[in-house]
Amino acid sequence: MRHLTNSETGTESLACTSCNPGQYSIESSTACTDCDPGKYTASVGISADSCTACETGRYAEESGSTECALCSSGKYIGAVGQIGCLDCLQGQWSEDGATSCTDCISGKFNADIGTSADSCAVCGAGKYSENAGSTSCDNCDAGKALADDGSSVSSHDSVLDCSSCLPGQWSEAASATCTDCPVGMFSAEIGTSAASCSICADGHYNESPGSTSCESCEAGKALTGNGVDPTNHDSESDCSTCSGSWSEAGAATCIDCSAGKFNAGVGTSVDACVICAAGKYVESTSATACDSCEAGKALADDGSSATSHDSASDCIECTPGSWAAATSASCTACAVGKYFGSFGTLESDCAICSSGKFAATEGSTSCSDCEAGKFLNDNEEPFITVLASLWLLAQHAVVEHTLLLVQQFVTIAWLGSTLTI
Repeated sequence: MRHLTNSETGTESLACTSCNPGQYSIESSTACTDCDPGKYTASVGISADSCTACETGRYAEESGSTECALCSSGKYIGAVGQIGCLDCLQGQWSEDGATSCTDCISGKFNADIGTSADSCAVCGAGKYSENAGSTSCDNCDAGKALADDGSSVSSHDSVLDCSSCLPGQWSEAASATCTDCPVGMFSAEIGTSAASCSICADGHYNESPGSTSCESCEAGKALTGNGVDPTNHDSESDCSTCSGSWSEAGAATCIDCSAGKFNAGVGTSVDACVICAAGKYVESTSATACDSCEAGKALADDGSSATSHDSASDCIECTPGSWAAATSASCTACAVGKYFGSFGTLESDCAICSSGKFAATEGSTSCSDCEAGKFLNDNEEPFITVLASLWLLAQHAVVEHTLLLVQQFVTIAWLGSTLTI
């Protein structure tokens, strides 16, 4: 209130002073009253009712406000007449003047308080969120994967968006993709780590990534990898061909043919190892061929017993008066009319008896002298040989009549051969 002077009377009088906006006064007031916090008036009020409560989304922190301020983004007011704004929660967002906060939708998250819808980010690869207002995303389980890199929210709003890996593959938690077991390894189930893939066992391999099993080396081959290095099991060529041995399918090692047996080809069963033939032997195992008995020796067994062919000593030395070439099943006696004092290696080792001597039996080691009153020269050797042969035939004849005729012929022939020319 101020004092005023009347110019005509020279006396003083009092005048009312107007209140400020944001204030009010009733009649006969001696002072102005501020609108309470949470209320405002843009003009001078004439009563407490002149102060209007701030709308939702706005506030008046001080008394005597002429207007209400907007809540800033990330805050809100859901009631009227408020003196301050409330913070949104993590996983929510609001713009200026918000009356409520908005949850990030499923498939998105916000670890902080958001100031706009863009504050909510789509979950990354290998992650999802099923709940609105999420502050983080959940990981896809190990053995599953989610490839989308955050371009589509609908690809991250359910656990079902995590696709299961296939047997022969693996993934850790929060994986974008499933990883194939490398060649040389396999997994019959869905793996949860690289350790889920196992190296193929001995005798097995695989050439394809993501395998659920390994291939067996075919019969006649073997593979020993010791389960240490998958590169020892990543190709069919890792299966080594058995030589002088045999194997069934999926074998780790080849089984050697025993001494006395051999295998010149690829053995797929124990029957592939064959006993050496007559005249042959082998002392070592895993042989691809047999050795020949040396000349002058023979081995008669025709392959019925491996122990008859497993040593050079199985080759029996020929007796004197006989001979055998290399690889012989038996020794051959020197023919009638011939002899050899030792054992021979060639038929020519059997010598013809000299003049005046003869050998009437096969396998002779020496020749006999013609008895007194008889002789034999070299030119008669073939005839004498024939006579001796006929005599042997007569000794072995079965029919009595035939025997008699042969004996008579031999006698006449012999007498003729002894005549002096």
